[in-house]
Amino acid sequence: MKQLPYYITHPYKASMLFITALVLIGISCNRDILDKRPLDAISEDAVFEDATFLQNYVYNVYNGMRAPWSPGTGGYETLTDVAVYQPETHDRAGGIRQYLDGNMTPDNVTDLTGIWNEEYSYIRKANIFFEKVAESTIATTVIDPMKGEMHFLQAWMYFDLMRHFGGVPIIENSFSLDDDFALPRNTFDECATYVLSNCDQAIQFLDGIDAVSGKISHGAALALKARILLYLASPLNNPSNDLNKWRAAETATKAVIDAGYSLHATHEDLFKRPLKTDEIILGRQFTPNTRIPDWGFNYDYWPSGFDARQRIMPTQTFVNMFQLKNGQYAYQADGVTVNPLSGYDPQNPNIDRDPRYYSAVIFPGAGPFNINDGAKSTVRTYEYWEDANPNASNNAPYANPNKVDPKNGQNLFDFGRDSKTFWVKGLTPFHWRVQTGYTFRRYNDFAGPRASYDYDYSQAIVFLRLAEFL
Repeated sequence: MKQLPYYITHPYKASMLFITALVLIGISCNRDILDKRPLDAISEDAVFEDATFLQNYVYNVYNGMRAPWSPGTGGYETLTDVAVYQPETHDRAGGIRQYLDGNMTPDNVTDLTGIWNEEYSYIRKANIFFEKVAESTIATTVIDPMKGEMHFLQAWMYFDLMRHFGGVPIIENSFSLDDDFALPRNTFDECATYVLSNCDQAIQFLDGIDAVSGKISHGAALALKARILLYLASPLNNPSNDLNKWRAAETATKAVIDAGYSLHATHEDLFKRPLKTDEIILGRQFTPNTRIPDWGFNYDYWPSGFDARQRIMPTQTFVNMFQLKNGQYAYQADGVTVNPLSGYDPQNPNIDRDPRYYSAVIFPGAGPFNINDGAKSTVRTYEYWEDANPNASNNAPYANPNKVDPKNGQNLFDFGRDSKTFWVKGLTPFHWRVQTGYTFRRYNDFAGPRASYDYDYSQAIVFLRLAEFL
């Protein structure tokens, strides 16, 4: 009997041999078939060979500059005695309560340890940048300003870490899986030297480069160096009062003053878009597209009684920092005794203050404010009271039936201590207790809703401005 062909008796094996042959032919025709660039992503090599991609890479590292208003973004204001955060009233305090009480441990901190993780993730990106650009074919005139930006960002992020943790590990390379991750901390002085070295390199690379609003510039590098040197000269970091540190800070500050900036005519406008580049040395726009770093920025400052959370507010210490319009402070150095030269009346504490006070602080009786928030829109002054019958049982009603908005007839929510009930019950809108009776005016935008992903809020994030150095 005649034998059948192999491809008939073994169809599966024959098919596999045929496919294998086709693949081998294809490879022989195109040896680079496995070296194709991905069609749905930009490769790392492509980023460092294209000036536009590379600049966008640098811009991404700008996100390592944390805004100073809440624990999740650094919390500098609420870690000092000029502002208070609402840690007693909600569970997402991010370790602020523990920090303020001196009870912070690795087990009870969330957002503050997030600072460590996030800053080092951006430092790693900066290290990758410096490793890769050494081999890039992009023109030096294009890369050098980016190097200046990256040195500035490294200085900023390490200084950020130093303010929270003291000395930290200095890492100058990106890690591979074979590297030792158990690195020791560098001393505070070693970190300071490293940070200032990055500032000097940023100053060098950015010298002669035209300033662009919102972008790191030569002036910004000068200002960051001056700020760091002032911190290093202060009694906290200079207990022996080394005058050379003060002289270095003075020289650096003079360079900022001589850099061509001037004070903006209207103080309140400084914190509204567009950036006032006459005084603002470095800032960021807050828009629906950037939405950096927190879409709830407006909500964090909007007064609780105006139906929001008001979780960040100024303290009496901050209020006392404002002079009266005659140039005298309301209180003497002890913060308790009234300064007899000031003319200050404790029964009328908001009369005849420095004009900047009225643009910075919302105090009881301030306003009226035109609040534009849909059905809740109204015109109101800011009030604050302690409820005589606090709702300790966390039961409804949460609104105060004795306080009704004359414009829209809604019951007003209590500004006092029992506003905590909204968060405890997990209801929305949640209202957190008001601990000081004040709120920040400069950071509020009453022209739009309390919080929205889409509204084009007016706030500007100011990192460095001339007034700091005068």
